[in-house]
Formats: sequence, structure tokens, C-alpha cells
Amino acid sequence: MPGTFYDQAAAALPNFPREVIDLWFWHAEPAGWPPAVTPQGYPTAIWGNVLGRARAFSFWTSVSWTLGRIQLTPGLLEPETGSFVTAAANGFLAGLPPIPNLTTRDYGRRIANNVVALQRLSHLARRPVLLSTSAGLEVLDGTHRIAALFVAQSLRIRLDPLHEVWIANAT
Repeated sequence: MPGTFYDQAAAALPNFPREVIDLWFWHAEPAGWPPAVTPQGYPTAIWGNVLGRARAFSFWTSVSWTLGRIQLTPGLLEPETGSFVTAAANGFLAGLPPIPNLTTRDYGRRIANNVVALQRLSHLARRPVLLSTSAGLEVLDGTHRIAALFVAQSLRIRLDPLHEVWIANAT
């Protein structure tokens, strides 16, 4: 296939803003394009980690995207990713080592780097990528950034009240 990984993804998903592809899909770049899927169309391997295993690839071809400015709080997040983000923030604040099957090995460094960026910028350095669901906003990309935001909020670091985010909506 001609073009870069990102060009191929953009051509296959014309409904996706290029920034969303650049922010979110870099995790799967080593696996190449197109995503590996089951015979039923569900992403597998690294693509299952990025796109999720619970939604067929065809789901992503029909979402619409909005660039918004919102006040990010734990209560806006759907329970599963909200639990991860909150546990990562609380673990960081408590100085805990990585939590098996929950946080990455380098979660502390990633959160610390994002807290430093928040202190300097007063807003998130990169926009999180979210999916609007009936249970709340699911974090697709940016869990460590949002955890850092919650840490900064609990430390009363002066921040902009609204943060830019990409939000996917099922159509």
C-alpha cells in the first residue's frame, strides 16, 4: 500500500480528524495498517488494545468527531476507564509502585511529566481522545494525561478550568 501508516489510516477512516489518528494510533504503528481483525471484524493483538476488543472495526467507520472544551472530572468518565484513571492518580499521589494488570511500568514517570507540563501550561499538552457512551466518557487515549490532571487538581495547581478534548460520538 502506498503512503505512510498514518496516510493509510486517514484514507480508510475519512471520518477521523488527522490529529486523532496521530494521537491515538501511534501505539499500533509497529503492527501496520490495516488493523488485524477476527473473522467477525473485531480488532486483535495490539489493535485490540488500541481500538478495543468489544467493538467491530466497522463501528469506527461510522463515528463522528467533535473538538470540544470541557471541565474534566472523574464523574464524567464511564466506570471502567474512570476507575483506571482514578486508581493511577491515587497510586501516584500515594507513591505506589505500578499496579499489576492496571497501570503501566512507567505510569509514575508519565504522570509526573504531565503534571510538570500542566504546571507550565495550565492545560493539557495534548488533547485526550474520548468516546461518548451512555455510561459516560470512555478514555480512548490520554489516560495518563487525565490522571495527571486529577493529580494537579488535587494538589490545587492553578489550571484552566476547561480542557480541549476530541470526542467520538456513535452515529
